[in-house]
Amino acid sequence: MLTLGQIALLIALGGGEIVWLRSAGFALWTLAAVFGCLPIYQLKRHGGVAKGASYMETTQVVDTGIYAIVRHPQFVAWPLMNVALAFMSQNPMVVAMGAAAFVLACVDFRTVDARNVDKFGDAYRDYVVRVPGWNFIAGLWRWAQRVTITSRSA
Repeated sequence: MLTLGQIALLIALGGGEIVWLRSAGFALWTLAAVFGCLPIYQLKRHGGVAKGASYMETTQVVDTGIYAIVRHPQFVAWPLMNVALAFMSQNPMVVAMGAAAFVLACVDFRTVDARNVDKFGDAYRDYVVRVPGWNFIAGLWRWAQRVTITSRSA
């Protein structure tokens, strides 16, 4: 709801005057779109989802593609989107709404791993050790190290 408010205010008030900040906002928006949309495809394809079922109804841990970089890409997408909207708008109200949305996402994030451990057990516990929750920079670093080690041993 806060994100929709940010979007509405951005549309109503227009973008901010600092061009490089607006450009950074558009870049973050694009990154948020990747983190928000790609999981839908990956979970349906690799998550053991029954035909016609929601992508959220996975039956196995997915640890490839974007899920090899970060455990919760859609939890990355929302805060990125909130920051992007704040950068594009540069309006104090939009920034405040984005900050509130970010805090709420952090609170909700804390419950996701516990639910997934209940659902997937040890496979998910192992996954938690290998892949960060939403720090995609650390995730890219760890992924690059795993790829390098794998290619050296091949």
